[in-house]
Amino acid sequence: LLSVSLAAKRNGKDVVWLMDANAHLGSETAYSIVGDASPDQENENGRILRQYATTVQLKVCNTFKDAGYTWRSSRGHTHRIDYICCDGQWFNGNQECYCPDSFVLSRNAREDHRCLVVQLHIPYGNIESKVYARDSLNRFKFNDQNLNDETCCKTFEDLIWTFQPSEGASLHQHMAELSEYTKRSALAAFGPRKQRPLKAWVTPATWQHLKHSGPLRSVMHGFRKLRDRELVRLYLDVWGGRCFRAFDDFTKVGKHHSPPCLGWAASAMIPSCANVLHRFSLCEALAFHTVNKHHSCIAPFIASDKNRWFENLALQAQTAAERGDSRTCCAIARQLAVSKQRPPPGIFLEDGSTITNSEEERHNRLHQHFAQVSRGRVSADWPELETAPIHVTAGDINFSPSRMLEINHKQGKHKGLGLDQTGVNLLCAGGTAMAVQQSRLAERVVAAAVWPYQVKGSKLVPSYRGKGDPRELDNTRGLSVVNHLSKTYITVLKEELDPYYNAFTPTQQHGAVSGKGTDFAHHFLLSALAYAAAMSLCCFILFVDLVKAFDGVLRELCFGFPQH
Repeated sequence: LLSVSLAAKRNGKDVVWLMDANAHLGSETAYSIVGDASPDQENENGRILRQYATTVQLKVCNTFKDAGYTWRSSRGHTHRIDYICCDGQWFNGNQECYCPDSFVLSRNAREDHRCLVVQLHIPYGNIESKVYARDSLNRFKFNDQNLNDETCCKTFEDLIWTFQPSEGASLHQHMAELSEYTKRSALAAFGPRKQRPLKAWVTPATWQHLKHSGPLRSVMHGFRKLRDRELVRLYLDVWGGRCFRAFDDFTKVGKHHSPPCLGWAASAMIPSCANVLHRFSLCEALAFHTVNKHHSCIAPFIASDKNRWFENLALQAQTAAERGDSRTCCAIARQLAVSKQRPPPGIFLEDGSTITNSEEERHNRLHQHFAQVSRGRVSADWPELETAPIHVTAGDINFSPSRMLEINHKQGKHKGLGLDQTGVNLLCAGGTAMAVQQSRLAERVVAAAVWPYQVKGSKLVPSYRGKGDPRELDNTRGLSVVNHLSKTYITVLKEELDPYYNAFTPTQQHGAVSGKGTDFAHHFLLSALAYAAAMSLCCFILFVDLVKAFDGVLRELCFGFPQH
């Protein structure tokens, strides 16, 4: 509980504890954490709860206001053992905090636990911390299949036109609000992710029918399993009821016999429920028949869509192979591969012998290592990335809407997502409206001569090199994945630097050069080796590997700065 809460607080998330702690609090108070309302003598569970709440800085609400007891024992003793803990700003002691008598939680004749109600005032909070502090598993998903629908795209673009940053918003808040508004508009225009088929080969026409029968089949099968569990529960309830009544009868006459068996209780119950179960089974069978009949009508269309999808994929692979397009071939192979979700392996800590035991520990060690490699630092908060203004004039760099629109369409469509989880497909779907919003933000950047925090930070994605011990971080690359919204501005700056970069690039270089990838150089070397072997010639290849070239190369020297 403590590690999860600390990780959530560190990532900027709000934490609320709703717990049956079996703890007594009040005799030992803590400032703004544990109050003295209706105190109990603190027990061991109370001490642990008080220490945990102090570590995470959460206020135990019903110790600051007498809400009454929350539990009654079988002997009639009452205690406060259930608690609600939250941020101290949400509960100042003046809000309502009580245990209503109208809610009965116990299924027994006697009172057990009571419901605890606390009124909280939850502020809207800082948009930046809500958007950019999410972990990599909390992905933003929408129905991207509707990106090909002109009507949905038009609706999305109209929503983007209406965006206005909040009054007095800083440059950094402006960018955060634009990203958050883009995602909300995408959900409104294109719909949530669950509205699209899970299989890539299902066409929209087939999906219009399958989206109704598929969930129904899942619900029906789940309902059948639930029905079996409910029957067992009913048998146990009858058995328990008969046991208590039999025990009371035997006690009155002074006899002590064993309680009735479960089989006797079931046999006593079945005659009274036979008609109900019979009608229930008939309705269930009719529902199953209707759903399966509907699904059997759609099955031929699903098979046809699947065959057509595979034939189209085979045609694309053949065309790419004839053209020598290895990138497309690899993309097709990935579509046919089965992805396996494997837990990330443990890595060595700084001492070189101890292995990480938790995801949080692994995350911290990765950032610590790559910060040392790149001579950087790990920032816990965006304002720490603030730097001094760089004075430029508005006419130096072209940030016009037409330029923004052009760059949005030039970006790769299947790249990794940054911390804001906004893909380039949404930027392209926004059309002119999104380009205008990006241009307005760029005008503020030029006027302030400062980039937003989001452009300077990125998400770290470790990539194993495929050789050596994967637990050793020296065998792993740290890939920096920036937001696509930020990548648009970075692309503008890169194109300003490209002439300098190309002027100092040797003609023999392959890789990191437009139109000259490493595939051609690899093919040329293999051909040279094959020719030398066929002609019995001697051939030598010199291979030079720079240590930490990926992380430690001085890119300023590659650009020719500051000499040129």
